[in-house]
Amino acid sequence: HDEDNPDGFECQLLDLPNWSFSFALALFRVYDETKDGSEKDYAKERADEAIQVALYRFPSVIGQLLAKNDVDTTNRSLQMDWPSVLDFVDNLITDFQNTLSDAARSDPVIRSCTFQAYENIVQIFVQQNHKLWSSWAVNKWVHENLQTLKDAKKGEQAHIMVPLSPAVMRFAK
Repeated sequence: HDEDNPDGFECQLLDLPNWSFSFALALFRVYDETKDGSEKDYAKERADEAIQVALYRFPSVIGQLLAKNDVDTTNRSLQMDWPSVLDFVDNLITDFQNTLSDAARSDPVIRSCTFQAYENIVQIFVQQNHKLWSSWAVNKWVHENLQTLKDAKKGEQAHIMVPLSPAVMRFAK
């Protein structure tokens, strides 16, 4: 609970974009270091699930990471067709902003502070951690999972967009 806020907003660590993406990358690193077998398959499954949740909940992060790492997102290849998945990310960002607006429609101050805090967290995360996301293997993994999310959305198996917790307001300062 936040002593400054009588409503006592709270959230889990994975409700913060920096923790959500860091957790996913840590699981990917575990997968990358795991020897072949069922443990490797399980590690890949967990890493994929974690990055998909992070990408879906906080879609603006990936574009900023790609930009900071100077990834050519206009390039199309058989392995990574960034323009096709980034169009999908743009749609997710719109959905995210609409969800944020809907969640805090009754109190524009909470909405504004929550979004400002979110932007602060993302900006610091990208600035401090972009190099961890710069390898070809990590970019390929992110691209594959964006494609999986895009395909799931076409089949209407998409995740439910969850609004930001107002608890992130404490990071607006």
